[in-house]
Amino acid sequence: MSDRDHCYPPDDVVLRNRLDIRDAPTLEAAERQLVAQYLKQLAARAGHRLDLTRLDPESWLNASRRSNAGDHAAMARCIRQALA
Repeated sequence: MSDRDHCYPPDDVVLRNRLDIRDAPTLEAAERQLVAQYLKQLAARAGHRLDLTRLDPESWLNASRRSNAGDHAAMARCIRQALA
């Protein structure tokens, strides 16, 4: 599969992804949940306990967007807040 199948395409392209989710808001929510679970697993491997209930969904979303733009400070704050 090409990268185009897993990224957000232009509006005139049918959205295809491995989860077979066809609308962007639902896909974005699913991706956030998957990333949070992966982060929890990484923290556990490093000997840390991550409490996902301590992640504020709106802050997590904003941090994710800022991180995609190269600003990782907000993501780091969210992760520190979730460390139990």
